[in-house]
Amino acid sequence: MSVKGDMITRKELQKEYYSAEKEHVYLRYRAEDLYAKNLTSYLLDFANLSRSSNILEIGSGAGRFTIHLLKKGFKVTCVDLSEVQLKRLEEDSRKAGIPADKLKVHCMPIEDMSCSAEDHYDAIIGFFILHHLDTDNLKAYFSEFLKLLKPGGRICFLEPNRLNPLFFFQYVFQKDMDLRSEMGTFKLSRKLLKEALSLACYKDITFKNFGFFPPQIINRFGSVLKFERLAEKIPVLKRFLPFLLVMAEKRADI
Repeated sequence: MSVKGDMITRKELQKEYYSAEKEHVYLRYRAEDLYAKNLTSYLLDFANLSRSSNILEIGSGAGRFTIHLLKKGFKVTCVDLSEVQLKRLEEDSRKAGIPADKLKVHCMPIEDMSCSAEDHYDAIIGFFILHHLDTDNLKAYFSEFLKLLKPGGRICFLEPNRLNPLFFFQYVFQKDMDLRSEMGTFKLSRKLLKEALSLACYKDITFKNFGFFPPQIINRFGSVLKFERLAEKIPVLKRFLPFLLVMAEKRADI
């Protein structure tokens, strides 16, 4: 099944969602955003990425997580559908003192980038992006990502855990969020991801649930993060922890 042929409606919905008229303040980088900084570090540790890794971030938006990556010394290429959000990323990265050679941006669908790619990457990552794609067609996306990875390269994505009920209320009541654009959350199961990744010929597929407290708590009381690590070890809670990490590796023979 082709990504290009079946995704027009979905792409238009996402472009409308992230339009210039909507500020989406929560997607902007803030140095004091401990919540975003913590999620970024968690993904980096899970994926075991070194500072020399050449990273492609899918759906970076305005760079809430990207600039935390850049401040850690990573070189990052970002691809997103919204020119407005990418301009905000470039603006905020300059304000944060990020060297210009550390960041590249591309405003295009990911499949267009894979067709014209000049670079190949050690890792492809994304924060809360897979559920915005066509969840019935993930195998096609994962196949596109393979074209952009170096042999042995890996993908690592951080997603909302669909079994955590708080996301539904966040989508309904948080300003600048739209339930229509977030509905993929409730279809994105481990089983679906594993099947799509296996069909796309990835290996070493790994999952992990983590987290506990919402951003309002973490950003106000940073010390609660040590209690998160304890909560993550409680068996009855593990299934419902708010975040899901998924990682897989490109086979060396592809």
